[in-house]
Amino acid sequence: MTLKNDSGDQVTAAKNADGEYVDTEGRTYTDNGDGTWTDSEGGSWKKADADTADAKTEESADAGDAAETETKSYSLTDGSGNTVTVSADSSGNYFDSNGVAYQNEGSGKWIDENGTTWSES
Repeated sequence: MTLKNDSGDQVTAAKNADGEYVDTEGRTYTDNGDGTWTDSEGGSWKKADADTADAKTEESADAGDAAETETKSYSLTDGSGNTVTVSADSSGNYFDSNGVAYQNEGSGKWIDENGTTWSES
């Protein structure tokens, strides 16, 4: 998932094997249950798309038709021919079996937390 703070900084945090959300710097993020998250250094964050109803509408449009949004997992292929299956968690965030986070960019294109572009297989 992508989080941002009041300064506009953004981070991507992925769920690890222990069920914790962790960014590439090793900070962990805790869901406060009110739409905000706190990192292990005390910083306050919220989901990057939580600002406007327009962002939610765009996210829904990217998800495709109703049948597609029912699907909770996708098979993806990168430019080198590597394949991975990503599945949605209860919050609608997508992760592979190693806990790497993926974001649906729409039109069958995805990007992982490391910047690799993937296509639906």
